[in-house]
Amino acid sequence: MTTIPQEPGADATASPVEGDPATWRIRMRGQLDLASVTAVRACFEEVLRHHPRRIVVEVADLGFMDSTGIALLLEVAREVDSLELEHPSEIVRSVIEATGLTELLRVVS
Repeated sequence: MTTIPQEPGADATASPVEGDPATWRIRMRGQLDLASVTAVRACFEEVLRHHPRRIVVEVADLGFMDSTGIALLLEVAREVDSLELEHPSEIVRSVIEATGLTELLRVVS
C-alpha cells in the first residue's frame, strides 16, 4: 500500500487489487486542487511504476476538484487502458460531466 502524507486538503492511498495485479485502487479524500495536486500526483506516479492496465479511483469522499485535479486525472488516463472514478460525489460527477470528459474519465457508481 502507498500512502501520501496528509497535506491540507489532500489524502490518497493506493493498493493493488487482490487477485488482479494489473489493477490498482486509489482512494482519495478531501480536495484535489492546486494546493494538493503535487502530493496526489506522487501517489499516482508510484502506482504507475507498477505498470497497471487499470486504475480504479474511489472518489466518494472527494469533496472538491478543480482544473488541476482534472488535468492530473487526464495525464494518468493517458498512461493506462482504463481509469475509472468510482462512487463520485455529486460535485465531482458534475465537474466531469460539465467538462465533457466522461469518455476519458469513466464514472462508475
